[in-house]
Amino acid sequence: MMAATLVPFAALAEEASETTQAGTAYAATGETASEAVEPSVETVAAAGQEATAETADPSVEVGSSWETVQLLAQEAAEPVRQAEQPWDGVTVDTAWYEPSQQVYTLTAAAELAGLAKLVNEGNSFAGKTILLGADVDLNGQEWTPIGGADTGKIFAGIFDGQNHTISHLKITRALENTGRNNRIGLFGAANVAARIRNFTIDHAQVSGCLQVAAVLGGSGGAEAQLSNVHVTGRVSIRGWWYVGGILGKGYSTVTDCSVEGDGAATSAVAITGGYVGGIVGFMGEDKNVTSGCKVSNITVSGAYNGIGGINGILHYGNIIRDCTVENVVVWQTEVQDEETGRIYVGAFAGTYLDNNGKTPPTLSGCDFTGEIYSGPDKKDVLEATRYVGSLWYGAEPPATVQIENCTIHIPEKTPEPTPDTGERPEETPDTGEQPETTPDTENPTPVPTAKPSGGAAATPAPTATATPRPQPTASPSPTPVAVSVTQANKSLSTARPVSSSAATSAVQQAQDNSVKVQAEIREEKATASVDRTTLAAAVDRAITGAGTADGAVTVTVEIEAPETARSMEVTLPVQELSALAASEKAAFVVRSPAAEVNFDRAALSAILNQASEEIRLVVTPVEKESMTQEQAEKAGEQPVFELTLESGGMVISDFGEGRAVVTLPYTLKEGQRAEDIVVWYLAEDGQVTECDTTCDADAGLVTFVTPHFSRYVIACEESNTPSVSTPEQGIVTEDTEREEPASGTTAWPVILVVLVVAAVLLWAGKRFLKR
Repeated sequence: MMAATLVPFAALAEEASETTQAGTAYAATGETASEAVEPSVETVAAAGQEATAETADPSVEVGSSWETVQLLAQEAAEPVRQAEQPWDGVTVDTAWYEPSQQVYTLTAAAELAGLAKLVNEGNSFAGKTILLGADVDLNGQEWTPIGGADTGKIFAGIFDGQNHTISHLKITRALENTGRNNRIGLFGAANVAARIRNFTIDHAQVSGCLQVAAVLGGSGGAEAQLSNVHVTGRVSIRGWWYVGGILGKGYSTVTDCSVEGDGAATSAVAITGGYVGGIVGFMGEDKNVTSGCKVSNITVSGAYNGIGGINGILHYGNIIRDCTVENVVVWQTEVQDEETGRIYVGAFAGTYLDNNGKTPPTLSGCDFTGEIYSGPDKKDVLEATRYVGSLWYGAEPPATVQIENCTIHIPEKTPEPTPDTGERPEETPDTGEQPETTPDTENPTPVPTAKPSGGAAATPAPTATATPRPQPTASPSPTPVAVSVTQANKSLSTARPVSSSAATSAVQQAQDNSVKVQAEIREEKATASVDRTTLAAAVDRAITGAGTADGAVTVTVEIEAPETARSMEVTLPVQELSALAASEKAAFVVRSPAAEVNFDRAALSAILNQASEEIRLVVTPVEKESMTQEQAEKAGEQPVFELTLESGGMVISDFGEGRAVVTLPYTLKEGQRAEDIVVWYLAEDGQVTECDTTCDADAGLVTFVTPHFSRYVIACEESNTPSVSTPEQGIVTEDTEREEPASGTTAWPVILVVLVVAAVLLWAGKRFLKR
C-alpha cells in the first residue's frame, strides 16, 4: 500500500488553495476540515503517490481517514502558531543546540532566551557562531543577560544579527552594588574572542548598577568587538557607574554603531555616579577605538567624573574618530569641583588621561550639535571648544589630547514668550534671561593641548586605569590617608595620596575577626584552604562589631606557615566573601610569611563579580625561565613576583575601582637605601610602570598599591638604568641621575681655592712680622 509523510499534506494544502478560498485558509493556518473544502480521496491518493517517490520514511498510509489528515495538518501548523505567540518571558528553548554544530540560527525570543540559559550555565560558545534568522520581539518581558550579572560567565562566540531587529528589551536591576546588578545588557559579559554585530535593538529600557548598556554590559579586560549595532526608539539606560548606550565598560573596538533615541526629553543614558557616554561609558586604556558612531536625540547625564557625548572617558592611547553627536544634551548634574575648578563634561568625552604625555589620546573628525551643561540648574552653557572635559581628577597637568578636524555647534537660544507651563523650567528661567552661549562656528580652532585649571595629587598605579572607587556622595578630590599594613608581628605605616572616596581601603585590624588556617608546606610553598563555616563566623563577628570604633568591617585570614615559605596559595569560598563585601566599609586581608594582601571593598566586590566558584589566590616568585625575554632583560637580577587570582579556570586581574595593598619581604642589599626601593608593574613587553611604594628597612618589608594583579619587580632606582614614569618627577634617566652627585662635587674647587688663599695670607703675614 502506498504511503505519505507530512510533506505531501503541505503540497496538498497548496493544491487546495488554488481551487478554493477555503483551501487557502487550510494552507495558511491548517484549520479543521469543517472550515475547509474536503479534497477528494483521489487527490489525497495522488499526493501520497507523489510523496512516496520522494521519501522512504512514510508516516501515513494512503486511504487514511480524513480525521488523520486533519490531525497531521494541525500538528504541522503548531510551530507556526507558537512562533506567532508573544513571548511570555518564561519560555526557554534550547532544543536548537547540538554540541557538534558550529553555526546556529535563532528565529524566536524563546530560542534567544535559550542562548542566555546555555551561556549562563557555562557554555561560552567559543569558536561557534549564532545567527539571527528573523526579527525577534522580547515583548517588554524581563530579560536575563547573556553572561555577566551574578553568573560569572561570559559569551566568547560570534553573534551576527544579519541586520534583524530585537524589539522591546527590558532589564530592571537595582542600583545596589551586588553581583546581580552588575554587567547588565542584552549581553552581560563577553571576552576577547566575542564578536557582536549587525542588528538593531528597538526600544531599550535597561537599569542596573555597574557596567550597564543596551548591548554589552562589560568586556572585562578583553578586546571584544562590536560593529554595526544600533539602539533606536525610546531609549532609557540608567545605572550608577560605567553606563553606555552600546557598551558599559571594556577594552573593545566599537565600530559603526549608533544610539538614536526618540527625543532628548524622553530618551536618556544616565548615571548617578561617574562615567557615562552615548556609546561607551568607560573605555579602558591603550589602543581601543570608537569609530564611525552616531548618537542622536537623547540626553547623556551624570553626577561627576566623565560625562561625554560619545565616551565617558578618553583614556590614554584611545582613539575616537569620525563620530557624530546630533541633537544631544550632555549634562554634568553636579557643580564643578570647587578645589580644582574642573568640569568633567564634554561634547565627545567627559574626561581624559595621557599617561604622563607618553601616549596621549586622539579625537579626530567628529561633529557635535546640541547642548552642554554643568550644574544642577542647567544654567551654565559651556563653551563651543569643550571637546572633552577636564583632566581626570587624580592626575596633574600638563596633559594633552590630540584634536583634529572636530567641530561643536551649540545653537543660540532665543527667549520664549510662552507662559510658564512647567514643561522644562530648568531651560527657560522665569527671568526670561538666557545663559550666555557660543554661536555656531563652522571651523572652530582645534585645541590640541587641554589646559584644565587647578591640580590634584596624582594617584600612582601600575596602569593608568586609575579610576575612583564608586562613592556617589564622596568628593572626588584626592586626600592623603594613612595606609596601615601588618606582617606577622611587624607593622609598617605610610601616607599615600589616595582618593577620599577610597579612604576605606585603609586596613584596620579588628580583634576577633581573624581566621587561622594551618598551611601545608611543599618546596617552600604554603598551601591552604579556608573553611566556609569558619570564615562565615568571622564575617558575622566583623559585621556585628561594625558599630564600634570607626565602623570598619575587616576580616583577616592568617596562614600559619614557617618563615621560610617563599610563596602562598589560598583557596577562598565565594558566598561568605560576598556577605562581607555587602558592608560599606569592608576590607579583606590574607596574611602569610610569604606575603600579605589587603583588598578594599571595591576590589573585593570587583573580584566577586567575576568569580564563578571558589577563588584561588597565589603569590609566588618568578624565575627567569618563566619570563618573556623582554621581562628578563628589564628585571635583570632584581626579584620578580607574580600575583594571581583565579576562579573557575578564569584569571581575574582587574579590580575595577578598587585597590590591593601588597606587602612582600625584602632585605636591602649592600649600598641600597630604603627610599630608593620601588615596585614596578612589569608588562610582557618589558615596559615598566611605577607603583606607589614604601620600604621599611627595619622590618624587612616592601609595600605597594595596585588596581590589578600581574608581575611586579622590586627594584632600586639608583642602581638601575631603565626609564620609568613617576607621577611627580616624570621621566628619570641615567643622565638626570648622574647630575645629582655632580652638583655636590662643585664645592671641592672652592674649598681648595680658600685653602690656597689662606696659606698665602699666612705666609705673607709671617714675612711682615719678621720685618
